[in-house]
Amino acid sequence: MTLILSPRIRLLAASLGVMAACAVAAPVLAQDAAPRTSKLVVGFSPGGPVDQAARLIAEQLGTRTKSTFVVDNRPGANAQLAATQVKNSTPDGATIFVSSSTAITMNPTLFAKTITYNPDKDFSPVAPLVEMPLILVVNASDPKMQSVKSLKDLVELAKRTPKGLNYGSSGNGGLVHIAAELLATRTHTNLVHIPYKGTAAAQAAILAKDVDMTFDALAVMPHIRAGTLRALAVSSNRRLAELPDVPTVEELGYGDFNVASWVGLFVPKATPRSYVEKLNAEVNAAMKDPAFRERLAVVGPLMPMTVSEFEQKIHKETQDLLMVIKTAKITVD
Repeated sequence: MTLILSPRIRLLAASLGVMAACAVAAPVLAQDAAPRTSKLVVGFSPGGPVDQAARLIAEQLGTRTKSTFVVDNRPGANAQLAATQVKNSTPDGATIFVSSSTAITMNPTLFAKTITYNPDKDFSPVAPLVEMPLILVVNASDPKMQSVKSLKDLVELAKRTPKGLNYGSSGNGGLVHIAAELLATRTHTNLVHIPYKGTAAAQAAILAKDVDMTFDALAVMPHIRAGTLRALAVSSNRRLAELPDVPTVEELGYGDFNVASWVGLFVPKATPRSYVEKLNAEVNAAMKDPAFRERLAVVGPLMPMTVSEFEQKIHKETQDLLMVIKTAKITVD
């Protein structure tokens, strides 16, 4: 038997159907829309390279999208506090994790027993901003370092020093710690770790001759240009444009040596992929602006990538760092 509905009932049924469809679609559309205000959470104190990159991209994204992007510094536990905050935030694009690579590729290994997040399960990579290779430096006016003009000279001095040389770092388990311990392993020398609370403190220590050596980021360039610090080698697998005459550790014959950090953007895992792709496109478009490129390049070489390319890079570096940590026998108490 065929049920015949009156025109009035048919209209009511159609209206209810449209309302039901809108009720389902509305949350998706709301999630896909860019928020008017977004918070960029940085796991380090103001003034460091990650903070600098975050503030530069916040300004640029704000201008491009006509939205507000603010930087929120949450230092502590090698960026774990900031990562946990973003992990637990609503996945609507309003909270973005601006992180160095250590929080993504290294923390899961070094802090396996205490880490409060899982990079694979809790975050979606958006875009890298800059690479941050490290520069091995000594204080040119330090009497102990007067004869040290090259990495070979430093290695020979370390072997002649009964208790070895010491080095300052930005903290236990950081990339400087990794680079120096790998160098000690490859050169068969004793290098004593002296951790400081942050990059600025470690740089102050080498300037004050409180430590014999350190690895530092591009922020150390003014001191190198002034002749206060002497650059001996670069930690990445390619020379820096700013220091074309300074060789890499690898090319000096100490084996595969590519220890470099980068700064990138991440959002909570459930954030819609469409929003992730749009934000990636905005970041890469910003990198084409000559004025912005020049300002960001002070932090490090720019790294425009698609979301997929960034995901692949993270996967490979995580595996490579795991091998470095095992080779150098690095542990965090």
